[in-house]
Amino acid sequence: MLFLVESTHQTTATFKVNNQTHPVIAFQCKHIEALANHLKRNAVKVENNMDDGLGNLFLDFYDPDGNKFNVQCDKVMNVESGNSVPLLLSYTYLI
Repeated sequence: MLFLVESTHQTTATFKVNNQTHPVIAFQCKHIEALANHLKRNAVKVENNMDDGLGNLFLDFYDPDGNKFNVQCDKVMNVESGNSVPLLLSYTYLI
């Protein structure tokens, strides 16, 4: 469940750690490139499209109020038995 409360103060759904802004809300998807293209076609600000070096992909996007959101797409690794196992690097921020 997500609660949004209107405020008269200028706020965003982010927090800072070591002077870097992080989103409070993150999503996972299977087709991050398609999502990034869809968001851009619809004039959504998208940035930080990156690979963590292990093949896991991340991007940030912003809603019209400037709230930053994160999307990640986990790499699927093949193990020796031939089965595909997702490498999950999911995280939760508690503030």
